[in-house]
Amino acid sequence: MNSFNRVLFGIALLTMTVVGRSSAAPVTDFISFAGSGTLPALGVFTYDASTPAFSNFFVAWNGTLFDLTSSANAPSLSGPCPGESSSPPTGFALMSQSLCAGSVYNWSAHGLPSSFFTFQAGGGGPNHQVNIFGSGGGSLTPSDGFGTWTIMQLSTSVPEPGTLTLLTTGVLLCGLIQFRKPRSARG
Repeated sequence: MNSFNRVLFGIALLTMTVVGRSSAAPVTDFISFAGSGTLPALGVFTYDASTPAFSNFFVAWNGTLFDLTSSANAPSLSGPCPGESSSPPTGFALMSQSLCAGSVYNWSAHGLPSSFFTFQAGGGGPNHQVNIFGSGGGSLTPSDGFGTWTIMQLSTSVPEPGTLTLLTTGVLLCGLIQFRKPRSARG
């Protein structure tokens, strides 16, 4: 392999490495609920760590759809742990259950005369509490719910146009290296 082919191969290898590591698309997560009383029918949010911001956050409980987007982007705090603020990263840390050590996580909901839904974490420090809260219209039935949750990624990120350009460049460079080999070396 001559020096020109080595350089082309190095560029192709570097391009493929960069392509494998670049991804900045928002991620959508599905919320799975467990607990007692009336469980939510659906929970879903989209979070973009590069911005950082929630672009949507919805929970359907007892016939009411709660839009928790603004609350997730600015969760309420009391006695926060170090590094927490009323910001989207703290909201995501609450949802991914990665706040300070010792935090206890749960959701709760109540219906009649008006409905509310909240994700909360407490403990882990003196008077520590983080909430994502939403209220809705009146529920048709008196109902309560309480429990825990887990999140799982619903969709994978889609490559950005620049990523696809890098991938195409890498493939073309590999093809150029193969084309430049003498016929006897090609096999």
